[in-house]
Amino acid sequence: TDVTEILSVREKLQAQKQELDALINNIPGIVYRHKLDELWTLEYISEASQELLGFDSKILVGRKIKNLLADKSEIPWIMQQFEDAAKTRATSVMQHRMRRKDGSSIWVLNKFKCIYDQNGKAQFIDGVLVDISAQKEAEEDLIRSQGLLSMIYNGTKDSMVLLEINEEDKFVIVSANVVFKEWMKLKGIGEDQYLNGELVSCTIKHFGKSKKFAMAREAECKKATKSDIPYVSVIEGIDHKGKVQYTEKTLTAVRNDKGRCTHILVTLRDVTTQRKLELEIAKNEKQLSLIYNNANDFMGLLKVEKNRFYVESVNQIYSSQIRSTMTTPFSVEELIDMDLERMLTVGFGLDQNAVSLRIENFNNAVRSQEARAFITNRKVRNGDWHRKHHVIPIVDKGVCTHMLWVSRGINDTIAAEQKLKDAFDEVQNLKQQLEQENYYLKEEIRSQSNFENMVFASESFRSLLNKVEQVAPINVSVLLTGETGTGKELIARAIHNLGSRSLQPMIKLNCGAIPKDLVESELFGHEKGAFTGAIERKSGKFELANGSTIFLDEIGEMPYDIQVKLLRVLQEGEFERVGGTKTIKVDVRIIAATNRNLSEEVDRGSFRQDLYYRLNVFPIHIPPLRERVEDIPPLVAHFVQKYSNKHQREISFLSQDLMDSMQAYSWPGNVRELENMIERAVITSGTEALQIPELALYSNGNKRVKGVAIVPKTLAEVERAHILKTLNESKWKISGEKGAAQILGLKPSTLRDRMKKLDLKRPIQI
Repeated sequence: TDVTEILSVREKLQAQKQELDALINNIPGIVYRHKLDELWTLEYISEASQELLGFDSKILVGRKIKNLLADKSEIPWIMQQFEDAAKTRATSVMQHRMRRKDGSSIWVLNKFKCIYDQNGKAQFIDGVLVDISAQKEAEEDLIRSQGLLSMIYNGTKDSMVLLEINEEDKFVIVSANVVFKEWMKLKGIGEDQYLNGELVSCTIKHFGKSKKFAMAREAECKKATKSDIPYVSVIEGIDHKGKVQYTEKTLTAVRNDKGRCTHILVTLRDVTTQRKLELEIAKNEKQLSLIYNNANDFMGLLKVEKNRFYVESVNQIYSSQIRSTMTTPFSVEELIDMDLERMLTVGFGLDQNAVSLRIENFNNAVRSQEARAFITNRKVRNGDWHRKHHVIPIVDKGVCTHMLWVSRGINDTIAAEQKLKDAFDEVQNLKQQLEQENYYLKEEIRSQSNFENMVFASESFRSLLNKVEQVAPINVSVLLTGETGTGKELIARAIHNLGSRSLQPMIKLNCGAIPKDLVESELFGHEKGAFTGAIERKSGKFELANGSTIFLDEIGEMPYDIQVKLLRVLQEGEFERVGGTKTIKVDVRIIAATNRNLSEEVDRGSFRQDLYYRLNVFPIHIPPLRERVEDIPPLVAHFVQKYSNKHQREISFLSQDLMDSMQAYSWPGNVRELENMIERAVITSGTEALQIPELALYSNGNKRVKGVAIVPKTLAEVERAHILKTLNESKWKISGEKGAAQILGLKPSTLRDRMKKLDLKRPIQI
């Protein structure tokens, strides 16, 4: 019976043990017991050790628990925890790492309690090890995340405030970042005044705002709680310096895992610069819109896509002016998004060539990314329609996205430019005419002086001047003949000055001194572009001589093909400029001169007979100097006096032999040769006697040479000669002892006045 009971009890115990083992093995962790001896030996460890640590529980029983700890440095602390649990008799908890069989480690939550014997002595530590590695990793991630959020929160340039929604649905300021705190300090508000304070009351009490303002801010926060999209607004205020400040406020709802909004993150960003820029842009856009729609020029904005242009907008000028000129007057609505090529071909009725030329200008602007200008002309109902176009590319990041097209009617401008050009040409023509007339007037003045000093003594020359007086008042052509240097131009001027046209300058042209291909242009003028080098219109000599006299010297040198045009002027009084079609009428008297025998030239066929007859209405022949030797003495005296005054020389005597030699000389160059020889002799003569070595004059033996004195004719000339002689003797010393004034018995000031009046100047010392 006893045995049976024992077996029954044993079976019951075995069953209970199995149930206990099953219960232990179902616990999510390792159940263990270790002794409180010096070795801390494991008495028991559940089968969960296989899964969590990789060790079979049977192997671990009897081993030291210390060997399963991952961080040996933690052993003293863990052992101390066990000893403290034995003393306090309380259940204790600690976290540490356990070593796995593969060398890795896991975090465990160790919940344990000390077991005592019947005498109250600590015998064992019973405990449970739960794997908390995932939780620990999550905690570390959270710490890192919180650190990162803290860096963002306090590292941003924006002010940030976190509002918590309390049980009464009020918004409480629970935290603020560094930027917000510093901003508040500038306003004299410490963080103790607003942290943990309710939003509305803080806004009124500490931030100095009205109740209405505070309630509006609370309403914004409530609105933000109802949306996952941040609520954004811009507030205008005054900063601590008293200047206008714009702040962008962003309210972001923070929700818990159940979707309930628990907090509001308020971000405040200073957008003053950006806002002012936006306001300025808006202002500029408004002004540009006013300019765009109120400009007197047509303006269109074109969108550029793949080398095509599409109308994006047009200003009001399109409707008020442009549309009425179109072949197909599209409405503004029809025009939007229309291809430019269609607008030009269908709208304006342009042919393909005209369209291609216009679009090429747009493409050139796109390629160069620079503004281009071009002018077009189109036939409309009331005539030509000239317009000037400007195409201005709008470039974004190196790509032309749009084109501004500005077009202006320039009919009035072209007409005004043409009038201005015509007026300018007329002014230039008058300027040239005045310049040339001024030149000829100066020549006239000089020549009139020469005419007043015309010197002669022969009857033949007196007879010639009688003919001049006869023909001068009559408006007929005169042909002057004679050798070179006989004074043909002087006689021509005498005819002009004694005639009815003397108030106008005489125009002269040496036909032999001008290249043959320019004679026609010189005589009749030319239009701009008539030939290479004709850069502007020029008046000819006949235009300048209109109402006056033209002197054509060396008429025998005139090209044969020009002679017929000269004949037309003589007969009809008209001609055309070279390169021109307008007939110009003139009233000109012609005086021609030649050293040739034109009659013989006619016979040879080099001079037109009809022109010869027209010129030879009143011929005057000027005899050579050798045929009027009586004129040589007075001419010599005249030239000696003229060049003595000019070159500051004192020549008062020439020998009779010299005069005889000059009268015996043939003078092939006539008066011009005589004048040149006398000037040269005045310069080279070293005494008061005129010397001309070229004529080789010598005296006979020791006899005194009979001479001819060159005596001044007037009192003024005598006075001048005497003063000049005295000045030369005194070496041009005027005042002081042995000065010219003392020698002449005059005051120095009086002598200087006389010198000025008589045009006496000290010769330049070379």
